[in-house]
Amino acid sequence: MRKAITFLGTFNYAETTYFLNQKTCRTNLFPEALNSFFSPEEILVFLTKDAENKYLEILSNRLKGKASLRPISIPDGKNEAEIWGIFEKLTQNVNRGDRIIFDITHAFRSIPFLAIIAVSYLRAAKDMELEALVYGAYDARVDDRSPVFDLTPFVTLLDWTNATDKFVKTDQGSEIAHLLRDAHQVAYKIPESRDGRQPPKELKNIAADIEEISRAMLLARSEEVMNKAWKMSNRPDSCRKEADDWAKPFSLLIDRINEEFSPLSLQDPREDINHRLAIELKIQRRQLEKGQVIQAILLSREWVVTYYTSLMGMNLLSDREKAEGMLNSRAKSMISTESRSEESELIGIWRDLIQLRNDVAHCGMRSNPMQSGKLVTKAEEVVLRLSKIKQLQP
Repeated sequence: MRKAITFLGTFNYAETTYFLNQKTCRTNLFPEALNSFFSPEEILVFLTKDAENKYLEILSNRLKGKASLRPISIPDGKNEAEIWGIFEKLTQNVNRGDRIIFDITHAFRSIPFLAIIAVSYLRAAKDMELEALVYGAYDARVDDRSPVFDLTPFVTLLDWTNATDKFVKTDQGSEIAHLLRDAHQVAYKIPESRDGRQPPKELKNIAADIEEISRAMLLARSEEVMNKAWKMSNRPDSCRKEADDWAKPFSLLIDRINEEFSPLSLQDPREDINHRLAIELKIQRRQLEKGQVIQAILLSREWVVTYYTSLMGMNLLSDREKAEGMLNSRAKSMISTESRSEESELIGIWRDLIQLRNDVAHCGMRSNPMQSGKLVTKAEEVVLRLSKIKQLQP
């Protein structure tokens, strides 16, 4: 259902001509203008008892025959309990799938803040669709004409912030990629002559890069992570201009994303093995921080193979099977009392990784499975030991 949510207080509201795009409405009560601009199926007006006594009859008469008006009584909001009461009234009167126009023009005290929080909550909890969040700016009037500001983009800023936070904290990039694609599509629905902005060319490509580096991290594809991180770090400045024009919240978050992934950047991981190994250790530490323990274990095993091929002067790809055979042979023949050389430490780690990898691969379905907490601890120990084998600097 398409609903408008609005508020009335007890102030002596002055008459003005509100305007939104090409529409105008002269009134002292913005809910009247709200109906004129959006024509919702139902208007929910939230008001205290005093506001009800002062304005409800007036508003009802003005909207008679024009809109379905439903008054909802709320407390004054003078303490925490009353503020929670207002929030509950807001959320209880929105149903799953409703399309909502929020108006905070005559909202008082903490209600504008509550409206923003309620919008965020309702979109997540009840799949509410926000059509608009508006504010009739009486104080910004010129020649007794007051603009109506659409604050909806500031609500979507929460989406961008949450999506970026999720991307940075978990390497899940699907949500931010979705927002970028939406921004790209919206741009092509706006006539170029309307505001002079050029339609974007790179936003959808940035979305693809974020989605791909996210997927590569989750599937432990270290070369792909390095390639995509390099590509993201070396995009032209025009990308920032596009984001400024069409995805402003993303523009403000670009630097944070670059800070996270530029340390993992390498254009050709197969040519610079020393640099590659250093970055793979960073990826493993990142995976452990994000809870991607299985990925970190698998990549640690491959790191040992790569390091061993480099140590023995072997080919990174064609000699991997041979290197694994040599590591397995050394692991069986080398006794634990041997001198702690670089190679013996590497073999010791290889032994541990065989156990960790088998335990993970069989999902603990073994005669003596490792407890999950110990598995995490052992994985962290392995990555720390790998870091100490040789100090590798990018």
